[in-house]
This record gives sequence, structure tokens and C-alpha cells, in this order.
Amino acid sequence: MTSINFRYFIIHRDSKRDEPEGLFVFNTGAGRFDTIQWNWLDKAWVVSGSIVGYLVRNRGEAEETTRSRAEEVATHLGIGPIPSEEEFVRISDLFEDEARRRREASSLADPDAAPDIT
Repeated sequence: MTSINFRYFIIHRDSKRDEPEGLFVFNTGAGRFDTIQWNWLDKAWVVSGSIVGYLVRNRGEAEETTRSRAEEVATHLGIGPIPSEEEFVRISDLFEDEARRRREASSLADPDAAPDIT
């Protein structure tokens, strides 16, 4: 089984860190880089590579925390229970499978298109 090494982060409204507004996680286990955040519009945990850029640009607004503290924040925000780490891996794998299917369908629709190497 692949190594799981999730880190949990609270997103705050500002650098004062006194009002949480969201959560995200990322896994840097062997051969993985899963980035997943709670999406308020979809009301679901979604893969979001852009969260890494957010973390780099807004370090004062993101605070690394423990899973148990993240669960408390999720309850406070009305998000509900946080998925297990295995469920987070499954969310990421489903996203990757769907992205691969889209790339394959796109290349079949336009065989002269340059290959997508992302």
C-alpha cells in the first residue's frame, strides 16, 4: 500500500488567525502529492492544485494543525466529519482517473492535437 502522510491546514479569514473559514489537506506520501480542500460551492471535498499556490502566497492565513483540531474546525464550520485518509486518497484517485479519461477523449476527438503531458 502507498504511504499516506496527510498534513492538515486551517484557512483563516486573515493573518490574525482568529476566524477560520475553511480546511485543506495534502498528502506527500511516497509517489503522491494529493491536494484536497473543502469546496463551499460544491459542499464537497475536491482536488485543488491551486491550494498550494494559496499556501505559498498567503502563509499568514493558513495554519498547519492536527487532524483532531481540523475535525473540531470542520464541526464548527458545519462541514461535517472529515473523510478518513484512505477516503482522501480515493477522492484524489477518482479525480486523476476522470482527468485521464478527459485527456484520452480529447485526443480521440482531435488526433492531430498535441499530447497533453500534464
